[in-house]
Amino acid sequence: MEMASNIGEAGEGGHEKKKQVKLVQELLEVAVTEVPREFLVPAKERPQNNADHLIKKTQPGFLPLIDLAGLLHPLSQAHTLHQIALACEEWGFFQAINHGIPRSIIEGARLATRQFFELPMEKKLPYYVDNKNFDGFLGYGHTDFFQGVATDWMDSLFGFLAPEPLKRIDLWPSQPQKLRGMVESYGLELQRLFTRLLVAISKSLGKVDDHLEKEFRHYNLFFRANYYPPCPQPELVLGTHGHKDHGCLTVLLQDKDEDGLQVFKNGQWFSIDPTPDALVINIGDQLQTLTNGKYKSALHRGVVSNDQTIITLVAHLDPPHP
Repeated sequence: MEMASNIGEAGEGGHEKKKQVKLVQELLEVAVTEVPREFLVPAKERPQNNADHLIKKTQPGFLPLIDLAGLLHPLSQAHTLHQIALACEEWGFFQAINHGIPRSIIEGARLATRQFFELPMEKKLPYYVDNKNFDGFLGYGHTDFFQGVATDWMDSLFGFLAPEPLKRIDLWPSQPQKLRGMVESYGLELQRLFTRLLVAISKSLGKVDDHLEKEFRHYNLFFRANYYPPCPQPELVLGTHGHKDHGCLTVLLQDKDEDGLQVFKNGQWFSIDPTPDALVINIGDQLQTLTNGKYKSALHRGVVSNDQTIITLVAHLDPPHP
């Protein structure tokens, strides 16, 4: 079964959208009981076919958990930098606590994006884009960023939060009322965090503090709020198919309750439980290249639930557009 909706109304900026929309949330409105063909993952890639190679539940702290407050104190800085180096070499991933972003801003951004996804469909469709009509500033929908064989069971709200010419907070949805302000505040905090991470990773490599900051100074901060609704057949789909991030660094805010993130290491998929107040940091392809392969860009994916909605916030430090 395939769903498609026509839209022909103007968005807030006066741009008329006339596209065939195929959104996961639309499928839920008609209570599908079988997954449409385009979402079906090839059998060898389905989560249940990896059962012998998947740790379905891991203990908190299984993925390296690093207290970034250790970077602020001379007596603990060397140990923290060593932890970062090991995590980047062995996993390409780590969870960070005491990262400096206030809980109020994180929870505000989480709530505002959730409220957007919970709006009636007619309130969201004016922002719909696909791979062909994305204007480079903002979009909502299902764009298959990772170009998988099957369509991911995910809808997203996405746009740039830096640099200023690409930011265009004025184009973001005006509903819910706090969305623009909370996303902008979260973006400013993310920029500060990325700078701290680049300095720490530079030091962990034995380089001067601003080595990586200079290298990635002109990169873009791209933000995605990902919405993974319940799926009637979660064993047949992926929320995000296996991929490596192509940029420098990624910061992920996991869902509070569901462990949708899986990381591939040593021939196994590891399911990563959310850690309270932690952010997940991972290395991208460009940073792997810059470190001559010392720090790893790891394969990862997202799985979905049959009865729970998963919402994640993802920020990428990506190369500028040509």
